[in-house]
Amino acid sequence: MAQEIRKIKTHGELRECIALQEEIWGLDAQGTMSPVTLKALTFENPNMSVNLGAFVDGVLAGFMLVIPSFRNDMAYAHMFGVLPKYRNMGLGTRIYAKMMHELSDRGIRSMAGTFDPLECKNAHIYLNKMGAVAYGYVPECYDVECEMHKGLPLDRMLLSFPVTVEPPSKNLHDDAPLAMPDSMPEEKHVLVEIPRDLAGLKKADLERAAEYRMQTREVLSEYLNNRGYQAVGVVLPDDGATGRYLLEKGEAA
Repeated sequence: MAQEIRKIKTHGELRECIALQEEIWGLDAQGTMSPVTLKALTFENPNMSVNLGAFVDGVLAGFMLVIPSFRNDMAYAHMFGVLPKYRNMGLGTRIYAKMMHELSDRGIRSMAGTFDPLECKNAHIYLNKMGAVAYGYVPECYDVECEMHKGLPLDRMLLSFPVTVEPPSKNLHDDAPLAMPDSMPEEKHVLVEIPRDLAGLKKADLERAAEYRMQTREVLSEYLNNRGYQAVGVVLPDDGATGRYLLEKGEAA
């Protein structure tokens, strides 16, 4: 199958981009980005954003939309996804690598973004592979109908990525103490447990998934928002049932 990574520009491609939002995240018409806004973000004079699509045999299979911020050296990763049937083909990696070159050429040195704190696979990709750190926690960040996250409030972690094609390697300390709502130690490093497979857990035991949301919300909000810690990686124990964020305390200002 022929693969191509390039900018999304035509009206037809923009319609495909909206359809992808519906299929990837289960967003309804109110939750997807409008074709008017998407079209405005494709303008090159003025330069509004970078909207890259991954095309497989001419069909849009994934995309990444990054928009500028009021910080000249930082951009915001608004959406990044690949259709389920096209995953595990390296498309996400190729889109991301192309985006890093595009941003670097524009003088962008870092990129912010958000993701669901209980999505272990995404945490592994963002923190371990892409070199991001999570520096904040936002309870109920979004108020939209979303089939993928139906049954749980849409909490999000705030991320900061370095704009580089060679993310720094990380040394993950898996022997740090485990933090829980009733026990939040003040150590250089602490671990916070999350489910390895959120979608599977929701299907099997939605009540348990909701408990994870509330427990991790309390712990991560305290460490990231109040104590100055960052989530610098995710440890993946051999048992396969859970993952554990590695939180690191920042240096005092």
